[in-house]
Amino acid sequence: FKIGTLGNHEFDEGLGEFHRILVGGKPTKHYNAAEMAYPHRSSGLQIVISNVVNRKTNKTPYNFKPYLIKTVKAANGKKVKVGFIGILTTTMPTLTTYKNYHPYKFIDEAQAIAKYDRLLRKKGVKAIVVLAHTGVATQTDAQTKQTSTSGPVVDILQKLYRIDPKNSVDLYFAGHSHQYANATVGHTHLVQAIYSGEAYDDIIGYLNPKTHDFAAKSLVAHVFPVLSAKQDPTVKDNAKVTAIVKDADQRTAPIVNQKIGEAAIAKNLTGRDENNQYFENETGDLVYDAQLAGAREATAKQNLHVDFAMTNGGGVRAGLAVKPDKSITWGAAQDVQPFGNILDVVSMTGQQIYDVLNQQYKNFGNGHKTYLLTAGLKYDFTKNDDQTQPFKVTKVYGNDGKPIDLHKTYHVVINEFLKGGGDYFNQFKTAKQVATAGVDTDVFVKYIKDQTKAGKPIAAPKLDRKHFVAGK
Repeated sequence: FKIGTLGNHEFDEGLGEFHRILVGGKPTKHYNAAEMAYPHRSSGLQIVISNVVNRKTNKTPYNFKPYLIKTVKAANGKKVKVGFIGILTTTMPTLTTYKNYHPYKFIDEAQAIAKYDRLLRKKGVKAIVVLAHTGVATQTDAQTKQTSTSGPVVDILQKLYRIDPKNSVDLYFAGHSHQYANATVGHTHLVQAIYSGEAYDDIIGYLNPKTHDFAAKSLVAHVFPVLSAKQDPTVKDNAKVTAIVKDADQRTAPIVNQKIGEAAIAKNLTGRDENNQYFENETGDLVYDAQLAGAREATAKQNLHVDFAMTNGGGVRAGLAVKPDKSITWGAAQDVQPFGNILDVVSMTGQQIYDVLNQQYKNFGNGHKTYLLTAGLKYDFTKNDDQTQPFKVTKVYGNDGKPIDLHKTYHVVINEFLKGGGDYFNQFKTAKQVATAGVDTDVFVKYIKDQTKAGKPIAAPKLDRKHFVAGK
């Protein structure tokens, strides 16, 4: 990779830590033995980011550049310059913790693109590519099977064309929403290669040295699936990459493969890719059973009882892998909870709990499928005759079946990401913090260890915390 931009996960441990890894600096805090001993080298990757500036200085952080110009040379000696502009979604305050996003201001995406598109054109650069961590929404008609592309990227490009109809943005690489896209908006080609290495973008175009731009109608865009060795046995492994991966596996194996517990049966627990129709999965429910237990243990000496637990579905990143001998490893738990978020215990009234549970369905109405997982409480919900909130919560009750009191105060454990209003859950911002309960990853690992030690191997929870009621 030669040129890249920033995404929300580059902020997970603070942008400074990402920059440290990028340039090959030594760790500034103590990690595990494998990380501390690893040879830290500069990646050589050039970051372009045009719409993130330091809140105090209004300058692009860490000497990143808003754009780059690369010169493409032909065999006949002719040259054409190509400009690259980087963009990050302005929804960052909903995607990471306050301490990670607050040092920066996030400028409107279309305005930033328009600003640097004009600047590049003044420099004689008319072949322009946008690298963006902003997503699309793709819909496929059930009858015609035709796919349409909409969502934030389309909105950004349409705004760009309103600001500057003569813009010279030829190609827009999208990311973030985990969907496929291969479309055009105006004269701009838009591509997005799903997520997690499932596909890759491949675009071919011809540069015209007379116009200093891509030749008319020369851009051909494809999004190809990444095939496994079984699917395409003709492809050979890259020896250099294979050696790097093997070395990393050997270094991390003692940590990743250490057994922390056992499952009741030798079967993986479902994750967010296998949600049921009500957005519940076995690993998600297990995680918050663990966090409720961990919070109760952490606050016991404070004479503070934690009643419930809630988390955002996106915070549970994978299903829990179980080995054929029923063992569960540290690596499997880390895959589930990779962020290391602090757990906060907050006080909320029954009314606030109703409000935040309804907030997820308001998010659905706003096009954001951000949902909550719970422990210690269950709820009934039904259809709602309101496009801005297609469902509504009708009854919330504890595991004992007793409805919660709207006027009573309860203690709820949530992660710091939600406390800052992450995933569009602004209701949590109003909750008062009363305690902390450790780090989510550590709490999950400890729960698996403790349950196994107590003779209670990990079993898949019953998915019964969200109950749909028809006709109410």
